[in-house]
Amino acid sequence: MVKKTVWNRFGLMVLSFSLCIFCRVYSLPEPPLHPLQPTFLSNGSYSEAYEISAVLEDGTFIQTQMMVTNIGLKDSNAVCQLLVLRKGDAPLNNSKRFGKTEWNYSDTPNQALSIGHCRIEQAAGSTVCTMSFKNASVVVSFNEPVNPVKTPSTLNVGTEKDLQQGKSSSNFYTYTVLIPWSSLKATMRIREKPEIESSGSGIMVRSRTVGYPKNFSWGWVYYYGCPTGCRFLADFRFPPHGAGAVAGWVWKDNEPEPQPVTGMQVTYGSTVIDGKKMTSVVVSSPDSSFTITSRYELYRFSVIEDLGPILGSIIKLAIGNPVTRFYQAQVVQSPVDTAEVGVLEVMRFE
Repeated sequence: MVKKTVWNRFGLMVLSFSLCIFCRVYSLPEPPLHPLQPTFLSNGSYSEAYEISAVLEDGTFIQTQMMVTNIGLKDSNAVCQLLVLRKGDAPLNNSKRFGKTEWNYSDTPNQALSIGHCRIEQAAGSTVCTMSFKNASVVVSFNEPVNPVKTPSTLNVGTEKDLQQGKSSSNFYTYTVLIPWSSLKATMRIREKPEIESSGSGIMVRSRTVGYPKNFSWGWVYYYGCPTGCRFLADFRFPPHGAGAVAGWVWKDNEPEPQPVTGMQVTYGSTVIDGKKMTSVVVSSPDSSFTITSRYELYRFSVIEDLGPILGSIIKLAIGNPVTRFYQAQVVQSPVDTAEVGVLEVMRFE
């Protein structure tokens, strides 16, 4: 049996570290005319990812990722990844890598990025993502087109100007919201079970990276909520080696765009649920306007463990052991103390 491995945004960058030993550096080209068209460059550490994170009304969490990258022995590779966390079912995690001839972008008849049997397409005012694997297929449909929203620079690292000027030592990371937290419909066929249709809310983002994770981040915190149409999104980056405050942005329901936040407090602990010991996380804003609290752990994975004992131990010596956990969580906002349930994603080194 072939082991299926899930790589989140950080895991795929770690994989690039393990496979890309000699990296070329080139200047960054101008952004494409359409957001679904990758701005591909030949830098050996370059990656560009399109990701959807969705919370459905029944609590199911779906995360899809389509990435183009220079991971591996050849350039212009691509990766499709699907994660489904559904109550009562075993976690579904699939990923597959493709060569440069197995992915493409087309604007005829519609703007679409295709990687193997996975596809993101914009047509007639809607955006549809299809993920297809042997044991699972998921279709996520937004009833609106891609409409990029630039996030505050508190999350970004480096600038495109640095790269255009040939500063090869510069690390680069940008994060753009392509579809804000919006209603969606999802159709799923998981393993041998009947097809499921559900509604919920989700976000689609695009990230572009040059460099390796350890150079610009020592951890991430994401919060996605809630499934019923209201909005509370959070995205924070831990600076490497504690060099600065935890910074990022928060996007609340009554705000037209993400707002920058610095000085976030992240506290880790443990709890016992149904006799099982689990980690817990509390994220607090510096002005006490909101607190995100994990309720129980949904899923855990370690990129290093998935690489196997030999390769994993080698990479661990270089970067440590980044572990990602997903939690059902809730956010409480002051002064009204309204509580909304969502999903918390936390990556840190253990």
